Amino acid sequence: MNGFKSVTLLFLWGAIGVVAIGPDSVYGTTTTEKIQQAEEEKEQTQNQLDQTQGQIDSMKGVKKNLEGYLGELNKELAQVGNNLDVLNNKVEEKKKEIEETQKKLEEVKRQVEEHYELMKLRIRHMYENGADFSYISALTEANTFTDYLSRAVYAQRFSEYDQKMLEKLKNLKSEVTKKEILLKEEEKELLNIQENVEKEHKKLGNLVKDTSTNISLYSSEISSAEARALQYEEEVRKKEEDIAALRVQLEKEREIARRAAMNRKKEVSELNIQASDRDLLAALIECEAGGESYEGKIAVGAVVMNRARSSEFPDSISGVIYQNRQFTPVASGRFAIVLARGASSSCYQAADEALSGVSNVGDCLFFRTVIPEIQGIIIGGHVFY
Repeated sequence: MNGFKSVTLLFLWGAIGVVAIGPDSVYGTTTTEKIQQAEEEKEQTQNQLDQTQGQIDSMKGVKKNLEGYLGELNKELAQVGNNLDVLNNKVEEKKKEIEETQKKLEEVKRQVEEHYELMKLRIRHMYENGADFSYISALTEANTFTDYLSRAVYAQRFSEYDQKMLEKLKNLKSEVTKKEILLKEEEKELLNIQENVEKEHKKLGNLVKDTSTNISLYSSEISSAEARALQYEEEVRKKEEDIAALRVQLEKEREIARRAAMNRKKEVSELNIQASDRDLLAALIECEAGGESYEGKIAVGAVVMNRARSSEFPDSISGVIYQNRQFTPVASGRFAIVLARGASSSCYQAADEALSGVSNVGDCLFFRTVIPEIQGIIIGGHVFY
């Protein structure tokens, strides 16, 4: 009686805390594990969503700063552009002024040369005609004092005129030359300023271009991140739906376990075992425990027999094996391949012992790979519960 209670309690614990072998794993994954896994995946996805949203907020902040910076750059670029236009106009004006000054200087030079030529012609003319406008000749040749004064004044005026004209032309030439030098210095200074402003204008233009490119890149990254965020949100929603569905499934399995514990188990002799069941059970044992020890093979066969004896599962070997969403190898097609070629001799031997009622795992209905969270009978790489 105490042994029956122990087996019943072990069965109840396994049925309430875990799920029957399902299609998601060769060895089965319990509903509790699925819920835990779904919760972990949901948390991971939520963390990814939070991180992505944080990245979006950060990138939007950077983009906003860049846009503000770009606005300031455009203002500065426009101001520098205006300054450059003003400088270009000043340079053009200065060039025209220099050209006009150079023309004026050439004109003054021409006048000086022309005056020199006139002086030479006049002096040559006077000497060729025997004219002498010196004071001595004016005194000796004058008939009267009045005539002398007239000759002297005439000669003096010619001399003074020539001196004044030469002085005037020389001064004018000097002024124009100085102005030309000054204008060229001013032009050189303007050209230096113009070169610096052009460099600044080009630098600002490159900054505007680079900033605009960065803004475009951030816009693209933000769009991609927002798309990922939407995907994560959808995944979180789906995980929540999956968790809700798994919780419902868990409650159903707990109810199955409760009913199974209350109902009588059939004896092996009460099962309608067919000749083909031997092949079916041996093929399933090879699929699920082909790499396990002989004890592990018997244990898998015993679980199938325990299900067939339970009122909560199909009452035949074939019904248990082909029950929907229970054994992954059956759903994947691997079971059919092994069944067609025949299982190994050790799997047939284990199937024969299980069919005769041998069980090294008591009344366990489930098995899976060993994990610390599940307590049960461990044989090789499986825990039976």
